[in-house]
Amino acid sequence: MGSTGDNTEIYGTFRYSLPDNSIPVQERSLYTSPSSKLVKDIPQKLHDFRTDPSFTHGGAGLDVQGFTYVEHTSALSGEQFFEGKNIEEVYGPEVCELVKNVTGAKRAIIDGVTLRSRLATETEEDLYHVKLKDGPQDMAIKKFDPSVLRVPGRDRKNAPFEPLRVCHSDYDCQGLKDTVRHCRTDIAEMAKPDLEAEDRGESPRYAVYSVWRPIKTVKRDPLGVLDWRTADKSEVEHHQTRALSAITPNGEYLRGSLIHIPPKNPEQLRWAFMSDQQPNEVLILKFADTAAGELGEKRNIAAHCIHGSPSIAGTENEAARESVECRVIAFFE
Repeated sequence: MGSTGDNTEIYGTFRYSLPDNSIPVQERSLYTSPSSKLVKDIPQKLHDFRTDPSFTHGGAGLDVQGFTYVEHTSALSGEQFFEGKNIEEVYGPEVCELVKNVTGAKRAIIDGVTLRSRLATETEEDLYHVKLKDGPQDMAIKKFDPSVLRVPGRDRKNAPFEPLRVCHSDYDCQGLKDTVRHCRTDIAEMAKPDLEAEDRGESPRYAVYSVWRPIKTVKRDPLGVLDWRTADKSEVEHHQTRALSAITPNGEYLRGSLIHIPPKNPEQLRWAFMSDQQPNEVLILKFADTAAGELGEKRNIAAHCIHGSPSIAGTENEAARESVECRVIAFFE
């Protein structure tokens, strides 16, 4: 799949969705996005971070294009990511230190982790229908303790997560702020100086990132990341999902996120990936940043990174992609 040194242009098919908000968030199941009015799959050129000189490397890339790749070797490898409490006890602390080193943040905490090892099915779930509140998904999710870090996908035999095709970002800026206040007590405690500053009318900087690591060399379904500088902000829509809370009286809160609707001029979007990405080649992308605001209106820095996993012709017979993604909230003051 476009190994280093191969000059062949690579195209991936990205999936865009136009949300149908006719069913309000309060009536949808936990962690369920709106259904779609329209789904459009568009083949687009992939620009290799290894060789494309237009991308900024190092931590600075997070504020320029919204993502970067860094070299980092974990103490865990292969099956160890799926075993016991290795994520909580070994990998989580590693990732927090990595984010602090790359961004210059002073404190960091994991909001969530997902392990993906299921083969992509070109259908994903039915995007034209939505799961409803108090259905089977709610019943299953409400069994989890909202006060502790969850690691879905750890059970390989029942691996529920496959690469996600739809172009999205897991948080918007308000979703980040609400997560810090309402998700877990350990997050709120770490954020206490920032929350107190906000209550005084100040604007402390904190951000949420995804640290995305392949567990083996990526041969299919890479994670594609959209260069913030090429995104048409009018084509990025906000929506909310219900999320578990260990703080609010009813045990949940609303978390804002972003979805990229079908673009009018897809050729203007610059999608990046890393060819044959190795386990020690870690992608860090920005979900949201209070210093930038919702769409970069506060400062001329990347506010978010839309991302999704494209299908690439000719890779259909490769083994399922395996990856671990950590959502990390970082505090700068």
